[in-house]
Amino acid sequence: KVEKLEEAAIYDMPFLKKIYIEGYDTELIGERVVGFIEMYFTDDADKDLCADLYARYAQGDEEALYELANYMEQPAESYYKATIYTHGGSKAWNYAANKNEIPNEQIHFYKGEWLYDDFYNDFYRKCIYCHTCERKDMETFTDGYFIYAVLNNEAILKGGTDDLKGDVVIPSTLGGYPVVEIAVGAFYKNATITSVVIPDGVRRIGRGAFEKCRSTLKKVVMTDSVTELGAGAFMECYNLEEVVLSNNIEVIGSYTFEMCYSLKELKLPEKLREFYGISLTGCASLKELIFPESVELIEGYSMMASSLSVEKIVIGSKAKDAGDNNQGTFGELVSLKDFYVYSPDYDPEDSGLGYVSIAPKGMPKDEWIALYVEAVRELDHHHNTSEKLEKVMEHTEMFEPRISDILTIHAVHDSKTEIYAKENGIKFEYIHDFEGAKWTYDYENMVRYRDCMYPGCDGREIEELKKTETDNGETVAPDQDGDFNIDEILGDDFLVIEEHIKENVSGDVEVEVLKGFDITLTNQDGVHIQPDGTVKVKLPLDWSKKGIYKVYHVGENGVLTDMNAYREGSHLVFDTDHFSIYVIVFVPDETTEPEPEVPDTPAEPDTESCDCICHATGFLNRILAFVYKLILKLFAMAPLCECGVAHY
Repeated sequence: KVEKLEEAAIYDMPFLKKIYIEGYDTELIGERVVGFIEMYFTDDADKDLCADLYARYAQGDEEALYELANYMEQPAESYYKATIYTHGGSKAWNYAANKNEIPNEQIHFYKGEWLYDDFYNDFYRKCIYCHTCERKDMETFTDGYFIYAVLNNEAILKGGTDDLKGDVVIPSTLGGYPVVEIAVGAFYKNATITSVVIPDGVRRIGRGAFEKCRSTLKKVVMTDSVTELGAGAFMECYNLEEVVLSNNIEVIGSYTFEMCYSLKELKLPEKLREFYGISLTGCASLKELIFPESVELIEGYSMMASSLSVEKIVIGSKAKDAGDNNQGTFGELVSLKDFYVYSPDYDPEDSGLGYVSIAPKGMPKDEWIALYVEAVRELDHHHNTSEKLEKVMEHTEMFEPRISDILTIHAVHDSKTEIYAKENGIKFEYIHDFEGAKWTYDYENMVRYRDCMYPGCDGREIEELKKTETDNGETVAPDQDGDFNIDEILGDDFLVIEEHIKENVSGDVEVEVLKGFDITLTNQDGVHIQPDGTVKVKLPLDWSKKGIYKVYHVGENGVLTDMNAYREGSHLVFDTDHFSIYVIVFVPDETTEPEPEVPDTPAEPDTESCDCICHATGFLNRILAFVYKLILKLFAMAPLCECGVAHY
């Protein structure tokens, strides 16, 4: 609670070494407040004797002061001797820091509840004055061969007992609690387990969980319940050959598979978004790496350096590099043949892609790589040496970085990867995207084609069309689905349509295609035209069969549309605004009651084209029509005129 320490408050104390200032707001005022000294004792001074002499002087013995002076010297310059211990950021701390000659050290005050840290897998609480933490381990228990801790009624696997060996299947519960996490460093440096199966329910594999399991671990299998994989989880597992990853992992952190020399295959998770640096350095047995389409960020810095066997890498359309952290991402890939980049924004600059400075000397490449893997698998630590490793070095050529003569970069048009390849003189080929592009049909040459979807891309995909033979030996050209071309099918020759409808109309009962109609309307020039608005179409039908009658419109690509037809008299009637091919389909159904017969709607007479005087227009004709109708009425006559309308 001390608010101020002013000039010479704690001053000229030659034996003083430490000054603790607990007050965060205690202010030091003046140039020589604490720890300043103008006199100091000589090296041969007896501390107890000097203290006794000083006590005698304090009681009035002036002779004692002169005797005390014999053991003291005055430095050439006054200086601060004592060290100030205080809180970081406090006024006393800032006072000492601003005066470089004042020694100072930080003290902490830890307070508050203990919090769980899933990064370090322990509990912590913070100093109230700074970010420093006080830590303590979790209490652990043993169940069989496994050591675990409990948090929020869930088990965290902390490791195994000394008896845990061979192929290990981690139980889904420990001590009655569900296992949800493999703790940080749980199996660090384990030399007895050969394989691990991680049960469903585990959500997180902590940082370095299997790190440096160098000699025996060969296989790890996890389920899709795992969503987090800590950095360095499998680092330096020299003999690890197979890892089955959860498809729900979104981030692979740094060092995850570093120096996994024996890893032959790695299928990356389907939902992976971020891939961080040095993750695959030293994976000398890996043949290919396919980044899923979901990957957005690829951070570099020697991510794959010394991955000697990799022949193919594919990067999806969403990926971006990590800018300044891209250095050496794909360096020293001596076997890389094909590098595919579908993203226009991924930039290989500074990645080392295509550059190599090592090569086998006097030994085939496959043998050289195999010897390298065999040599490092025997090491206790990758910095050590062995006879095999020395042999590898004897058969290794070192030279200035140069462009690989076997690599081809494949990228989309106008991409950053295209620019990189051409600027660096690396063999380059375009890759095209035709998916979703519209097909154009050329029936004269019996081909269809579609153009690349990328802007500026001039690629074209061409496919040959095959004709379909009808029952009368004629052939028709296929449509966009390769089934049939509607424009080529006329009249009752609808064999291809009939088969198409039977395959695509739903239902367990086999349908019967009764009739097909190619309804067309032409103008005076013979050009096909469509109706202006909705029209009613009436199709004559024999209603003797018991079942359901339907009308389907056969559209482009063979798309079938139910026209919701209904019975009207002896006709099957539907409404449409488009003339094209229509088909009557019968679905047998003995339980279906026959549709009630609806009388045919009388046709409206066409009086405009009628020559009968009763329909004539004009004043004079109206008088004549009146006289004509009067005569008919007098003689009780009601004949029909040409338009079919009765008169009286």
